Amino acid sequence: MLATVIAVGVAVGVTMAMGAPGHVAMFAVAAIAAGSFATFLPAVLNVERQMWGVVVVAASMGRIILILAVALSLERSNNVGDARTALWIGVLCGAAAAMIIEAVVSIRILASMDKSALIGATEPRPAAQA
Repeated sequence: MLATVIAVGVAVGVTMAMGAPGHVAMFAVAAIAAGSFATFLPAVLNVERQMWGVVVVAASMGRIILILAVALSLERSNNVGDARTALWIGVLCGAAAAMIIEAVVSIRILASMDKSALIGATEPRPAAQA
């Protein structure tokens, strides 16, 4: 949630700093907010512990694709005019901020976990005898 709030702030700040009108900055907000729904996908799905990391990475990729798709549809369907570059730079900076925050938080969580919890704490299997 915090990553989304910061990403929206970055997107709006960059878009407005590049001289875009307010409605274009709101398009950037809409794109980042729409992409944030993919972030909650791992929490909603019932995923095995071994597949959790894969699902999180897939949700992260899905978020970026969703952000870009929403930004493209908003750009094409509305009168963005000369603020096209500001919209795209703002959206990309916001998405990058969300990715960086998510990566830092993931690394801190993984670093704080017990290594046996990460690998499942299974006993090694005896070698098969021929």
